[in-house]
Amino acid sequence: MSNPRRERQKLETRNGILQAARRLAREEGWGAVTIRRVAALVEYSPPIVYEYFANKDAVLEELQRQGFELLTEEMRKAAAGDEDTETCLLNMADAYWAFAHIHPELYQLMHGGVSEQIPLEKTLAGATEAANIVEATLEAWASAKGVVLMDTEGAVDTTWGLLHGLISVSLLGRLRGGEDRARDLARKAIKDLLSAWSFK
Repeated sequence: MSNPRRERQKLETRNGILQAARRLAREEGWGAVTIRRVAALVEYSPPIVYEYFANKDAVLEELQRQGFELLTEEMRKAAAGDEDTETCLLNMADAYWAFAHIHPELYQLMHGGVSEQIPLEKTLAGATEAANIVEATLEAWASAKGVVLMDTEGAVDTTWGLLHGLISVSLLGRLRGGEDRARDLARKAIKDLLSAWSFK
């Protein structure tokens, strides 16, 4: 028979390990994240951490999964509003933008370059769920506007690429005018895309 208190303690410990890894990554970069340093932050010995995660890559894989889950939920809520479909698309873009700037360490982890050991299919699975929300919202917009998207997948990839590019430059602090201007540019670019696709 399971012990609820024991299970709760184990969950708290596991979450503490994950939060410690994120804290290190945010403050010093993902290169600073090691099992030994994470263990020191949660005030456990490394063998205790290994009881929960086989290695550092297992920690990263779980954080990536959680990141995509959180992003997908935020995008789903943004796309489910009562506004017109174009506003829903812009709200979804805002949600994507906000996630990247509130959780920059997760965003970096989710988009590669941190670990080559996370199976590509798992990264793609998380990204695909978010892409499906964009696709469904674009299709709803096209239907409402009487627009035929000849390449819906291409429209999704273009939308994502536009946002990801501006976000990446913004996070590096290399866009003139800072975050506010970058976000305004992103919204304008989305509107320009929709206008282009609406042209008959």
